[in-house]
Amino acid sequence: MRRILATAITLALAGTGIPAFAQGEAPAAPAALPQAVTTQLPRTARPSHYRVEVTPHAEKMAFDGRISIDLDVLEQTSSIVLQAADLHFANSTLVAAGGKPMPARVSVDAGNQTASFSFDKPLSPGRYTLATDYSGVINTQANGLFALDYPTEAGSRRALFT
Repeated sequence: MRRILATAITLALAGTGIPAFAQGEAPAAPAALPQAVTTQLPRTARPSHYRVEVTPHAEKMAFDGRISIDLDVLEQTSSIVLQAADLHFANSTLVAAGGKPMPARVSVDAGNQTASFSFDKPLSPGRYTLATDYSGVINTQANGLFALDYPTEAGSRRALFT
């Protein structure tokens, strides 16, 4: 009986938060949390087909290429956002089905690893083709397009992987 009473008193005191246990100042309020980083792209457009050309330049540890993406714009938007880690873009255009090419302005967000292709006029829902030239670096770590050098009897060789 004494043990049950002692346990009950201990639990009751622990639950009341007796000021004698709370010595010192209260902890400072946490700093403002950083803005949440989203890993999802906007749902305003959906790709349906990719045509990708890549030309590696292993000796320079760089590559360039061209991509053409068939996509459906699902709701009116003034930009299309793609994932783009460590890429540079040039000659970017968008063509509506049966229309004329529209130049795209590209802004890269390195922190979120995205590229936004913006246009002078909002895009109405429909089918489009986005085309752009791009370039980037060949990594030395297993990320994106990367290179590994290995020894052979004839000397060092370089292999490229994705």
